[in-house]
Amino acid sequence: MRIRAEKISKDFDEKKVLDNISFDLKEGMITGLVGRNGSGKTTLLKCLCGIYDIDGGSFSLDDKDLRENPSLIKNIAFLPDSFDYFNYYKVKHIPGFFKVIYEDFDETFFFEEIKRQKIDPDKNVRNFSKGQKNILGLITILASGAKILLIDEILDGMDVLNKKEILSYLIDAKDSGKAVFA
Repeated sequence: MRIRAEKISKDFDEKKVLDNISFDLKEGMITGLVGRNGSGKTTLLKCLCGIYDIDGGSFSLDDKDLRENPSLIKNIAFLPDSFDYFNYYKVKHIPGFFKVIYEDFDETFFFEEIKRQKIDPDKNVRNFSKGQKNILGLITILASGAKILLIDEILDGMDVLNKKEILSYLIDAKDSGKAVFA
């Protein structure tokens, strides 16, 4: 799958946040997104996954523009810097939400990995630490089957053990042919 961003631009009111950003992502590679706080990293990720509309440029998968082909979204999974969307749901209910977009969501992988991580499927997400939420979020997007993983500041505030787990998951994703943009 060819993944290309060309001349992405985004403004909020009068402030230009992204200006002519272009790059290619490659399957089977981890690409780092580096910049200071407030430099537009999160905005770029949200534009790429369709949360924000871009003001200029394009993001295409195999030369098909995401805006013109919304079904392509199933190839992209986004993990925000805080996995709080499901705070008032039990872990075991998360796959149901993801299966709406990702029809090939791998529930077996999801439940095996949360068991391995000692995450209780009957607990509400709000009861977990940031590290547990980040690992849960990462397991969730990996189970989606998406070919492109957009990950926002997943290592921020993580202890050494959680960092090791997260990096192991990211390397496995890369080795399985996913494009990881973090």
